[in-house]
Amino acid sequence: MTENLDRRERLNLLFSKYSDLLYRIALVKLHNREDAEDAVQDTFIKYLSSPFTLYSDSEERAWLVRVLENRCLDILRRRSVRDYLPIDDMTDLATEDEVSQGVFEALSRLSEKYRTVILLHHLEGFSVDEISKALSLSKSAVKMRLSRGREELKTILEEGE
Repeated sequence: MTENLDRRERLNLLFSKYSDLLYRIALVKLHNREDAEDAVQDTFIKYLSSPFTLYSDSEERAWLVRVLENRCLDILRRRSVRDYLPIDDMTDLATEDEVSQGVFEALSRLSEKYRTVILLHHLEGFSVDEISKALSLSKSAVKMRLSRGREELKTILEEGE
């Protein structure tokens, strides 16, 4: 019984520490508040039901981001099957998360493989090593995606001017 209590206390600590980060990542990937909230909730449910314990902060953060990434992919796959359309007007979402509308829209237009690494590195402060672990990519792949993502983002922002 105390093991469950300890695990629930740990969940509360993790939730207060990482829920905003995970929500922002999910929101950029899914473009929908409700789906982003569901993805974050599902991530923490998965943590609660997992049979193992993570010990370091970087392990926890990487594991949570990876589970969230997979959940977002599941939601996107479900949308394509059901022909679900995301919200067209994202202005209120941008102000809600204090990201300027132009940058938010540019991020949402980035290729999926670049969007996540740009978001994690520049907006959330993840190191290349942490992104590599979280997304199961080599460090050189992360660096290349950052470089190419910046170029694509620059092109998108220049088109908008």
